[in-house]
Amino acid sequence: MDFMPEVVGGSESEEEEIVKLEMKDLSDTTDIFDSGEKPVEVAKPPVKKERKKRVMSEEHKKKLAQARVKALEVRRENARKKKEIKDLKKQKQDNELDELRSSVKPKAKKVVEEVVVEEKPEIMEPKIKKEVTQTNYKYTQEDVDNITFKAISNYDALRKERKKEKELKRKEEAIKEAERQKLLRVATGLKTTTTTNMWDNCY
Repeated sequence: MDFMPEVVGGSESEEEEIVKLEMKDLSDTTDIFDSGEKPVEVAKPPVKKERKKRVMSEEHKKKLAQARVKALEVRRENARKKKEIKDLKKQKQDNELDELRSSVKPKAKKVVEEVVVEEKPEIMEPKIKKEVTQTNYKYTQEDVDNITFKAISNYDALRKERKKEKELKRKEEAIKEAERQKLLRVATGLKTTTTTNMWDNCY
């Protein structure tokens, strides 16, 4: 028994027909458009003409050179003016600062004199104006060394005291924590519960 289907149809021996097609020449469109209308012409994009480079005349070149020179002079003049304005503003600020300084200094002396007068109103002695004298202390290198040594030693002593206090506090806290842990162990050890789960002791 064959499972192949039977072939129904023509035999292989028949020859295939070959069809030859001929191309018509359609260059003559008068046969197609017999209605008398002219075919529509497609608009072609306009062709741009190439522009020639502009060549400057000698007069034009001279005028441009003169304009450049004039513009440079104007820029330099403006820069000079700006610089002069900046310098004048700076001088004005310096003058205002000097005026402020001069006006503030005498007032400070007057305030001190007035304070001196107000402090002793009961005494009927003639008022003597006292000038405020500034005393400038000059320290030798030994004085500076002694002062810095004392300051450093005082700071070290304070630091050591603080360190001792911290250590004492830590020891006290450690003792308290150890006692607390003992009490917790005793308290958890007294619990008598039947464990039905092996994981109960974990939490």
